[in-house]
Amino acid sequence: AYCSILYLKPKMQIILQGQKVETQFVTKTLANVFKDSYKPVLPITFGYNTKTKEHYGLMMYHKNRLIKAYERVACQRRVDRIGIGVIGVIECNYLTPTHNKQDFDNTEIYRKTMLSLGSKLEEYWKEVQ
Repeated sequence: AYCSILYLKPKMQIILQGQKVETQFVTKTLANVFKDSYKPVLPITFGYNTKTKEHYGLMMYHKNRLIKAYERVACQRRVDRIGIGVIGVIECNYLTPTHNKQDFDNTEIYRKTMLSLGSKLEEYWKEVQ
């Protein structure tokens, strides 16, 4: 499952144990899609996960590669269930990934980005409810 969403726009085939991995575009599996942008200008796509409600959060890509999967923002961590089932897809090339490409450096711009994405997700939630 992880290999199928590893790249935002897959440009190659992934073969594991002799079987081809069916890649999928995360943004094409969403329902009630809303597109927004963030400064520095980059597209953000929010939508409902059509496959399962247990997987939700932000899919954060850097140069087309998945760095953080299902990263939950502040409103999704609260008890009031705001944002449950919503996936956000963002390609944030201006952030610096760690050396092992599993996280982003915890800098001020990263924290501001996460706060802004949380508020944008809350706006989306209010519009679709």
